[in-house]
Amino acid sequence: GADLAGKVCAGIPEDDPRNPATIADNVGDNVGDVAGMGSDLFGSLGEATCAALVIGAQSADLVGAGWDAMLVPLCVTAAGIFCSLVVSFVATDISPVRREADVERVLKVQLFLSTALMTAVMYPVLLVLPDNLYLGPEGSFEVMCPTPEAVA
Repeated sequence: GADLAGKVCAGIPEDDPRNPATIADNVGDNVGDVAGMGSDLFGSLGEATCAALVIGAQSADLVGAGWDAMLVPLCVTAAGIFCSLVVSFVATDISPVRREADVERVLKVQLFLSTALMTAVMYPVLLVLPDNLYLGPEGSFEVMCPTPEAVA
């Protein structure tokens, strides 16, 4: 509302940077947008983790393999948070975008680094899974997902 008051009372255009209320309005819009995106990402992360836990609890093999195997979705999420912190540090302090031409290169570095980190961190975590996993209750459509040890 104050940006409109500046427009009407002082004759300043509504989106003119000389109008202090316009600056405050833009800052508020940006803060709201960033907070909204952050909460959406957090919600998606939490929902995906919970869905993986629920699906995993339906597998007799996973439940029979013990608590370690049931915690794999939480370990994946925790590893992802750790890896994203490392990649964020690289993106802001080691290899930041200094000019427009660097954007593509920096994004590719972040993509490859996050992939390599998650692969390295998750390999030992996934060793707690049983050799063979059958998803679905017995007597229904089952999908076999062999672990690396079962294939070798």
